[in-house]
Amino acid sequence: MKKTFYILIFISFLFENVFSQEPFYTQFTSDDGLVSLANYNIIQDKNNLVWVGGEQGLFYYNGKRFRQVKNTISTTKSIFNLQIDKEGQIWCSTISGHIYKVVNKELQLFKDFSNELKGAFASLIVFNDDVFFISQRKSYQIDKKTASIKKDLNANISKIAKTKNGFFYYNLKETNTITQVYEESGQAVFKKINFDIEKNFLNEGKLQMFEWFDDVVVKVEKENSKIFSVNIHTRKITTTKLPEALKKAQVYNTKKFKENWLLTSKGIYITLNKNKVNNTKQIFKDYHITDVLKDNENNYWLATLQNGIFVVPSLEITKKSFVEIKEDIISIETIGNNRLLLGTQNGNLIDYNTEDNYYKIISLSNQRPVNRIKYNKNLQKAYISTNGTSSYTYDIKKLKITNVGNQFTTAKGFTKINKDSLVYLSYRRAIIYTQLSRNKDYIVLENKRPISTHYDSKNKLIYVTYIDGTVAYNNKLQTIPVHHQNKPIIFSEYTQTTNGKIWATTRDKILALEAGKVTDSITCLNGLLKSQIKGILGKDNFLWIVTEKGIQRYDTDKKIINTINLTDKSAIKFKTPVIQNNYLWIPGNNF
Repeated sequence: MKKTFYILIFISFLFENVFSQEPFYTQFTSDDGLVSLANYNIIQDKNNLVWVGGEQGLFYYNGKRFRQVKNTISTTKSIFNLQIDKEGQIWCSTISGHIYKVVNKELQLFKDFSNELKGAFASLIVFNDDVFFISQRKSYQIDKKTASIKKDLNANISKIAKTKNGFFYYNLKETNTITQVYEESGQAVFKKINFDIEKNFLNEGKLQMFEWFDDVVVKVEKENSKIFSVNIHTRKITTTKLPEALKKAQVYNTKKFKENWLLTSKGIYITLNKNKVNNTKQIFKDYHITDVLKDNENNYWLATLQNGIFVVPSLEITKKSFVEIKEDIISIETIGNNRLLLGTQNGNLIDYNTEDNYYKIISLSNQRPVNRIKYNKNLQKAYISTNGTSSYTYDIKKLKITNVGNQFTTAKGFTKINKDSLVYLSYRRAIIYTQLSRNKDYIVLENKRPISTHYDSKNKLIYVTYIDGTVAYNNKLQTIPVHHQNKPIIFSEYTQTTNGKIWATTRDKILALEAGKVTDSITCLNGLLKSQIKGILGKDNFLWIVTEKGIQRYDTDKKIINTINLTDKSAIKFKTPVIQNNYLWIPGNNF
């Protein structure tokens, strides 16, 4: 099986994802409780719960899994027209002709039109004072408070286009007319728009209608037919242009963010300016996208017709592959503002310039896994550890590799103390190199197997975790035992945030350390994923947490955790991340 190897990148402070290319996404399916692969609408309520209406019913996401809402009334499962009104009330309907309100996570019948509609699909539109239920068989205006019928529209409505302030519809009884409906001063207003362009121009309803910027597009399904649009505010009819690629796509829905989004049978078409349709971007072109929700954390939730729900994180995520390297990337280090050093499973070092996308592959002589890389900015050298009998230094300016024997072999960890001193953990002891610029002199801290290390520059403490517990060394190299709940504690990895706190990972939690004392913790009760932690990294007062199930960002001030779930079955195996400029780089592989 061919392998493709990735570095996963995402911008840590991007709150408006403009989708410059095909975005990274996670997928929710039946494995996550969403038994409906065909989904029609998606919304978020005032309590920030995400709701999905689909072929198999109504679902809500509780932060971990989707839960289905039971429907004991309708004879059909499918839920259509899911929406939320200005008061926060959730509405939906079924093909059976039932209109529901959602109350306390239960479907509450609002009105039953099963006898009138006899299985005909109806669109549901909720105003402040009225509810419209319209179909090709029967169409009604209903009092929102009493559920009584205000008006039989006497219309056989075959097409509808919802807009921000109402909707447009085509009535089969009115050959060349489209009607606009909107609410004004608590009253529904009906305005007729005549298309007296040619006889039977609207082709007896064989057309598409959808919102497009401030217009409603009328696209008649005739060969070489012009495309017209009706201005929502003035009702003026003009010809219009659409993206060329849209000609063969069925438009299901439209959304307005910073750009205009058309949700279609060929993915999403994103247009910033309707006068520059040639600049339209198409994403998810292999999927039927029926609805999009931008949630309170700026993540995008995409309802699909065949593939469940996709979630695109608010952070723009991109995959970078190195196709010449047929092996896993297992270590990473930053060099200044635009270079990365990457170590591979089979003993290759990649010097990668992130600015011009150029990379150089350097084969190390022992061809053993490059398990650790540590850069010394002052000496302009990187120390390369391999799981073998050789280690190396790499001159960043001269691009020269030097074999230094077993000086840094099989490193369990590195931490820099100052420009000339470095803590190095081998598989059997912890030492400090004290004069790296001149010689290989070192001090042995302990002759026992170490696991991880970190230097706290604020408190001048060296943390080292050994096989039997953790200690902190002061500037006189005196040891301070680090305990948690009066017991020795094992840390697999450390990092530090701007507020001076040291954060260290255990088997199932992350603990905060200050001056050798445990002062705080992050557990599953705070939202930490129940998954093996692959890496942590402090940036400002945020803590990035990389696990097998997702990537999390923890605000250490507000104690709020945000999660990017990895449920797309991509089998990405992540390693410890690094930050360069405003990018978080996470090495991993994808099979």
